Amino acid sequence: MKGIQPMLLMESKGHALHAFVNQILQASASGNDTVSPFKLKTPISLKAGKNEIEILSMTVGL
Repeated sequence: MKGIQPMLLMESKGHALHAFVNQILQASASGNDTVSPFKLKTPISLKAGKNEIEILSMTVGL
């Protein structure tokens, strides 16, 4: 399907996340005290063949 860009959809109950595709940061998102869980929806760039998708999820505490 030429011209259609893939989308990454994530929902997290953590405090923040970073999304990487092929070791390149594609997007970051965070929630707050009143909005949990939060959602991330972003277009991503994929290459032909194998792609690596990595999600770094963070929870902040005392």
